Amino acid sequence: LSPFPPSFKMTFLAEDTLVTVIPNFTLPTTSGAGTVPGVAPGGRLACLAGEFGPLRANTPAAVPLWAALALRSMHRARIVPPPWLAVDALAAIEAAERGSSAGFEPVPPAYLEVGRQLLTHAREDFDPGSYDDVRAGLEALRRARFAKLRDGLAALKGAMAIKLTHISPMELNAVRPFFCGALNGYARLEDAAAAAAGGGGGGGVPH
Repeated sequence: LSPFPPSFKMTFLAEDTLVTVIPNFTLPTTSGAGTVPGVAPGGRLACLAGEFGPLRANTPAAVPLWAALALRSMHRARIVPPPWLAVDALAAIEAAERGSSAGFEPVPPAYLEVGRQLLTHAREDFDPGSYDDVRAGLEALRRARFAKLRDGLAALKGAMAIKLTHISPMELNAVRPFFCGALNGYARLEDAAAAAAGGGGGGGVPH
């Protein structure tokens, strides 16, 4: 089995990210715990990860992405796209990304997974006429960041380093095989050099 989690696992983990929904219903306010299954006192949604809400009609509430998608699929709420998932915000981050080679711009940790889930399952919840531009903006940002990451890896020589500050888990997962392979290759070269010099070998990084 591969030690690297595939993208669908990264997406699964990202579904714990909080997003804002506007319900079209109100959860009942209970007087005691357990009165209504899945509902905590105060009309809050009771989950294993905690309590969220309260859920009241036409009132914004923060819930995990998985819950937001479930509510939307049942036509019980609409999702409010996060501020960073707007055309102007994405364009500003991309411009800053392309204009600096010192590191990566701050982005939400699961920006790719959350963005793609919302674009796939909540198309109608974006501002009218903005969907295609948001989708293109997210893809442009992804390309800019991956290009910077690829260029940084290509420039690695000897003890040179690449700054991975603000890199997202999905992006880090994409380069982990490269780093593990590079470390193994470097260790094998050191072992070969040591053996040639009569110093023995120290063993490489295990596969």
